[in-house]
Amino acid sequence: RVSASGLRSPLSVRGSGLDADLRGIADRVAVTIRGGKAALSSVSGDVEIYGTDLAVALAGVGGAVRAGLEGGSLEAREIAGGLDAALTGSTLVASQISGSLVLRARGGTAAVEGLAGDATVEMEGAPLKLIQAKGEIEVVADAGVDLREGGGAARIDASAGLVQVSGYEGSLEIRGARDTRFLVTTVAGPVRLDGQGLRAAFRQLRGGAEIRVADSTVTVDGLEGDSFVDAEGGTLAVSRSADRLTVRSRGGDVRLHGLRGPVDVDADGPRVQVAWAAVPQVEDSSVRNGSGPVEIGLAGPGGCGVEARSRSGKVRAALPGLATSDDGREVSGRFGTGGGASIRVEAEGDVVLRGVGPKERPPDATAR
Repeated sequence: RVSASGLRSPLSVRGSGLDADLRGIADRVAVTIRGGKAALSSVSGDVEIYGTDLAVALAGVGGAVRAGLEGGSLEAREIAGGLDAALTGSTLVASQISGSLVLRARGGTAAVEGLAGDATVEMEGAPLKLIQAKGEIEVVADAGVDLREGGGAARIDASAGLVQVSGYEGSLEIRGARDTRFLVTTVAGPVRLDGQGLRAAFRQLRGGAEIRVADSTVTVDGLEGDSFVDAEGGTLAVSRSADRLTVRSRGGDVRLHGLRGPVDVDADGPRVQVAWAAVPQVEDSSVRNGSGPVEIGLAGPGGCGVEARSRSGKVRAALPGLATSDDGREVSGRFGTGGGASIRVEAEGDVVLRGVGPKERPPDATAR
């Protein structure tokens, strides 16, 4: 056992099988121990700590902390100068970290709560939990990420596992490899998603979204701000979009429900469904499906102009105020009263125009 307290000079401790208790050190501290324990508190200077199968507890460090561990654990709180850690098979639990976080972990787990600076994190075979991080965040991970109650700009590159983001007050950019799952809830800033073979569920996005995916299943429930989706294959389901939504889809299903803003849909797939909970009154909308049918649902109050045409099928309109051509392939007229906007529909297959209630059931989440 090694104990030291109240020192005003640098301190270095080396050994194996040690239990080190270091308190009230007014300068820098360096610890290298193979097997054992190390507890450091109230250290004014920088701390360097390295070890194998070492249990480390740090509390109240005025400088920066640099750590390198194989096995064992690192518990750190109230670190004023930031944390730089390289861990292999270790458990990290950190809180109240000022300054930046640089973390490289292979195996083990990492949980950080209360980070005031930027973060650069690389996780291999290790899940990450990051709570209340306020700076710029960049994460590369393959075993799951849980990001909560933070703010700033976050970029997550995930190659496997489940990525969860909730209560985030900044921009979010996420990229995923095949079979990666995303569950994103309540984001105030803009969201961008890129990837192939993903399952992603979004709820309450208040800063708009840009989604570019292939062979993926994406659901969005609650969307504010102008948004853009480019999807190849797979399924896209959006409910309760309040502003303009632009969709480009090739070979996939498109289901848009409970809309209150205009849309611009250019699809080439088996099915397109678009239903408004309130008809846009000012901006025009267009819906096109170059390979299949289109189903349109309209709800009042308000009104709009409607033009619908089918190239090889029929147009069926169960709405008042719309006139059908003699060959049954075109419908035009006005739905409801008031409003200067129009909706134009074009499909290769049949077109169905119907009325809907003010509420539409949101799509099911797919990233559980």
